[in-house]
Amino acid sequence: MCYFVCLSTDGPEDLSAHNTELLRFFPLPESFPEAPASRLQHPHRWEVQSKSHCGCTFRHLSGNSRELGFGPPVDWYEEEEDAVAATAELYRVLAGLLQAGRQVDLVDWWWVEPPEEEVPIEDMDIALSEIPEAAFRLLEYRRFRLVWGAAPNPPCFPA
Repeated sequence: MCYFVCLSTDGPEDLSAHNTELLRFFPLPESFPEAPASRLQHPHRWEVQSKSHCGCTFRHLSGNSRELGFGPPVDWYEEEEDAVAATAELYRVLAGLLQAGRQVDLVDWWWVEPPEEEVPIEDMDIALSEIPEAAFRLLEYRRFRLVWGAAPNPPCFPA
């Protein structure tokens, strides 16, 4: 069991140029059959890995804690320093793509082998420019349709 994170963009940039010790991008083949990748909407598709060679070392919220939304790390919920740093690196790559005028979506998926059942993925319009870098995290079983500027249907989260 691991997190699988993937994204797609309309831009031809080689995202592996942004690879670091904490963040890695690998092209996804067009034929990649898994449910999370099939939800991607743009032609250039990438798997996003952390230092753990999967998506586990990023900041995540599980499906049942969505009401917490985006927020910076807090004392009462321990997060690995590397997960916080890797998520900040991912944020900066996403922000750069969006500021360059690219379309981007991203899926966060808890991978179970063998799959127990098809888990629905909820679409969310996310204005990344409205979320501070320190508050950004991934939400399990969500597809973020990312924009820079106002999102057409922003999610409601408690303040």
